Amino acid sequence: MLEPVIKENYKMNRYEIILILLIAAVSFGGESNGNTGKQYGLISCGRPEITEALSKAGNGILKCTVNDKTHSADAGRLWGNGTWLNDNFFGTRGGLYIADQNQQDIFKREMEKVSKFFNATPANEQIGPFGVSSDGTDCSKNVIGMDYDRFLEFVLTSIRVYEFSGDMKFANQIYPHMLNVIDWIKMQDTDGDVLLEGRVMNEPVTGVGSGASGTYIGDTVRNNYKDFGASLFYYDALINLAKLEDVLGKKSAASSHRELASRVKNALSKIMWNQSNSGYLAWIEPNGVKQDYWVTGNNLHAVQCGLTNSKQTSMIIKKLNDNRDVLIDVVPCRTVLGVYAKDLCSNPENYYWNGGSWTLVSAPAMLAYRKTNDLNGAMHIMDVLANKVIMTENGYYESYWGYTGKENVCPGLLMNNGGVIWGFFAGVLGVDTSCDKLIISDTVPKDILPAEARIRYRGSDLEIKWSSGTKAKASLDGVSCKARNGQYEFKINHDVRMPVHSINIVVAEK
Repeated sequence: MLEPVIKENYKMNRYEIILILLIAAVSFGGESNGNTGKQYGLISCGRPEITEALSKAGNGILKCTVNDKTHSADAGRLWGNGTWLNDNFFGTRGGLYIADQNQQDIFKREMEKVSKFFNATPANEQIGPFGVSSDGTDCSKNVIGMDYDRFLEFVLTSIRVYEFSGDMKFANQIYPHMLNVIDWIKMQDTDGDVLLEGRVMNEPVTGVGSGASGTYIGDTVRNNYKDFGASLFYYDALINLAKLEDVLGKKSAASSHRELASRVKNALSKIMWNQSNSGYLAWIEPNGVKQDYWVTGNNLHAVQCGLTNSKQTSMIIKKLNDNRDVLIDVVPCRTVLGVYAKDLCSNPENYYWNGGSWTLVSAPAMLAYRKTNDLNGAMHIMDVLANKVIMTENGYYESYWGYTGKENVCPGLLMNNGGVIWGFFAGVLGVDTSCDKLIISDTVPKDILPAEARIRYRGSDLEIKWSSGTKAKASLDGVSCKARNGQYEFKINHDVRMPVHSINIVVAEK
């Protein structure tokens, strides 16, 4: 999103002012509809300040509830009352951990609402929207060559909703729309290298950039033509879609998508891996010029989703640790190491997407640390988020200045709150999903213990408790479970006779 009011004597350009007026004009009204009854999410842990920070972030997500099928982009409705796909991606991932059944149903209906706009589309037309109105009757589209990551996030978010709900009717209903996205995305490889090519602009960036992806690089950066973020989400969507297709009995499609994901992975390693900078290129211009900016979220999401090999993973994590003072310790996480060259970004230096900080980037950072078994690294990020970062009762602001940590004017941002909660649960506590499996790690940072959480999962309440003991062990409703490769895997489906399940995780003392 573009910044509505930029501080420190920065004047908005004409594009930004027009965009804000348009947002106000198309906004739709609605009342907040939040959680009721039991508390969900993190109930308590050995670090009360973390419990408090996550509670505020959860409040912000619930405050974004507009109606029975919409979450707005921020608690104060500065960005209107509709669904923004990239905000929704992080908001849903974090929100499902803190949602009661009513809220989970809202997330599901939200994806059903959005899916209606993803139909079979020719390659030279834009397949879908970047935003959908709160009542689901209208949508907003950009020009062809933009928003590839947002379309792929629709696929990933729909899969995540299935994972928490177990609703096969929903999965079968929305699956054809996911295929429409993948089939259209394939056609955006215009030079035959399997990677995606997006919009091209040659003039200085005064508003938005080319925009094939914006999730981690932002929409105010040029990121011309062969944008890494677009193909990153392509890979992530393909591997997760294949898992869903296994469940749906579509084995041939699953095999085909896994093979394509492997080709995308190899092409990214060959074409966009930058050995000298310990990470992936940000983008490649049509004339072959390689833009080697180290985009934090892109590189860490690549680690988290399994795109990197072991050597690449080590190099990326070392780069992160070597620059932790600027990437993490002010506000987790700064979007890019350094700032962009003149004319490549419309934001002032160290602000917004030009080296500013967005807490949504803490999600792939905590997950990357979990992936590499660095629990102290993941916990350090949560420490900074809970103790140093300015927030309100509705959670985190839209962005922060990169060197000072000064907050933006938009509190309670859905994507920033969702990113922090997602990162904490999956990265610090090690609670995640993979299609029909609920996965919980056998290790957590010791100073988070004892801990307790309640999650609504497939129609039942999961009451999870962590404690320390001489030997690692786990049980589900009193029945012992064995860990495999450091993880416990549970298959839990709704049973009216078991509305509540108890999971106990004992972490070995070392």
